[in-house]
Amino acid sequence: MSVSEFGLTEAEVLDALAQQRPYVCHLLGTRRWETEDLMAQVAFEVLDSLPRWERAGRPVLGAWARRVARIAYLEWTRSPGSGRGPAGTGVVESLEEMGEHGVELVEEHTEPMTGRRAARIRLAALIEQAMLAEPGGAAAWSRLLTPEGQPRGQRARRRLCALAQQVDPTGELHRQAGLPEPAPIALSA
Repeated sequence: MSVSEFGLTEAEVLDALAQQRPYVCHLLGTRRWETEDLMAQVAFEVLDSLPRWERAGRPVLGAWARRVARIAYLEWTRSPGSGRGPAGTGVVESLEEMGEHGVELVEEHTEPMTGRRAARIRLAALIEQAMLAEPGGAAAWSRLLTPEGQPRGQRARRRLCALAQQVDPTGELHRQAGLPEPAPIALSA
């Protein structure tokens, strides 16, 4: 089967799959070592589902791929060995063993987890989750933030503030994080 049979180019399919990577990483949480395996499964499932996609009226391919990614993830969680170490090998007991599987630990945060820090992480996760839950959310998320996680300008900041207000309407999480409460923002087109 070729994607051209469905009036698609390889680039369109690859783009729809690339949009799912942040979502898959979000779903996996701390089990990032499974990202490539799950992305390969998502790619297989998307290609396999193209006949159903066409029968469904050819919805937006990225949205279809998001649905497929969600189903692939749910199936993955029910599979034997999922989330139990690299390649489902069970509990990893040492750093050396992790290195044998190609897993490298990178310490991202050196400051202790304080109440404020935990609240900021929770707030950021809620904002990301709200964005990823929207149709086309993975692509929109990548348009809002640089690879370093910084907003890509004023419009991105306004959208992130609106999401912050949406996920924390009372401002309680902002207060716990030591941040100013989000002011009501009207989004313009």
